[in-house]
Amino acid sequence: MSFEIAKYYAASDIVPAHFRKPENAFIALQMAERMNIDPFMLMQNMYVIHGKPGIEAKLLIALINQSGKLDGPLEYRFSGEGDSLTCRCVAFSSGREIEGPPVSIAMAKSEGWSSKSGSKWKTMPELMLRYRAAAFFARTVCPELTMGMHIRDEIEDIEAEIVQPVEQKKYQLPGIEKKNEYEIQVCSRNDCKKYAPEFVGRCGMEEFCEKFQQARIMDLLKSFSNEQVRAAKLQLGVEKAETPEQKWQLYVKLVEISNIAG
Repeated sequence: MSFEIAKYYAASDIVPAHFRKPENAFIALQMAERMNIDPFMLMQNMYVIHGKPGIEAKLLIALINQSGKLDGPLEYRFSGEGDSLTCRCVAFSSGREIEGPPVSIAMAKSEGWSSKSGSKWKTMPELMLRYRAAAFFARTVCPELTMGMHIRDEIEDIEAEIVQPVEQKKYQLPGIEKKNEYEIQVCSRNDCKKYAPEFVGRCGMEEFCEKFQQARIMDLLKSFSNEQVRAAKLQLGVEKAETPEQKWQLYVKLVEISNIAG
């Protein structure tokens, strides 16, 4: 049922271009359900940058304020001047004060956030300090609200590091028929072996990287309970899902089971 709904979203002219593909719209629907927010609101505030999804800072702040985990909305405390201008998010939970990590202009300069062409850090530094402080607060205090996603500005501020593959080999995934002379390439670098966030999606080879694709499937599988996984394996008649194809079949079956249960 969810995939059928995703097709309608994908056919709409008022959703962002990157969701006009049913598969992408389907993932957004699944994420919206787990984040307990309206799918259209999520799509309007989500972007894909360097192969990574990111959300608008204003949506992140709304998620925090409406989560029910705090006694009131986030507060922003400023101190210092010039490069020492610092912002920290503060909130209260059951009367107890909670502070997020500080963010300063000096940090923005040191990290290279403010040196990029057209950077908003140059024209609206106080707003950017608020957004980044909110992102740091979410990541350290309530990461479950965003499912580990970064805000759009954070992803844009990540320095585009050019990573050259040390070695490449030709590879053909089993069960996939070759349509032409091109084969699927697999990057042999080991940097992404553990799905390190600082590398994945930044080397330009993610579409052809077997490690990246397997890690992405594993992330999808982690969103289901052990009971759901066992039920799906039982229906598929398998004890383990080891190959990329088996893992993907398991994910499809899990989605099918959860839709029936819902």
